[in-house]
Amino acid sequence: MQVLTKVESESAGGSSVALQTAQRMVISTAFLSIEVDLVEAATVQIRDIADSLGGFLENLNSSGVDEDQQANMTVRVPQAQFSDAVERVELVGKVQSKNLGSEDVSERFIDLQARLKSSLREEESLLSLLGRTTTVSEVLTIERELTRVRSSIERFQGQLNFLERRIDLATITVSLFSPD
Repeated sequence: MQVLTKVESESAGGSSVALQTAQRMVISTAFLSIEVDLVEAATVQIRDIADSLGGFLENLNSSGVDEDQQANMTVRVPQAQFSDAVERVELVGKVQSKNLGSEDVSERFIDLQARLKSSLREEESLLSLLGRTTTVSEVLTIERELTRVRSSIERFQGQLNFLERRIDLATITVSLFSPD
């Protein structure tokens, strides 16, 4: 995913507001509570829906037997398939409640990219300094700073990776239960 920074968007002839020209980074979620005749069959149906759309079953908790059975499950589907997946899951039974949400994380994503870039530049400077040091105390001081900077780089990269996974795959959580 590519996000234009403010400078890049202005130089490309875009508006002065980066987030208006940047690709929006949105995390989509759905929570559904559905009454079904057979909970076990419905879990299989929902898993098949996710699989058919390029997603997967992330979590399944079920309890009870026969008419007293209930299940909570979470499936992940590609962002582009989110609406289709929700519509298909709704057809599995009688929807008792539905909560759809989205969180725009574009600004946070851009901020993390900038912090990562800055930390990488700082690491390059420290490595350059390390090559010119002459005393053991200078080497130890620079290596300590390199450790701190490397830790920041890994933290920012981890946060970006986490956000990208959440953006790429929407989350649908379904609670299934039998009629009273």
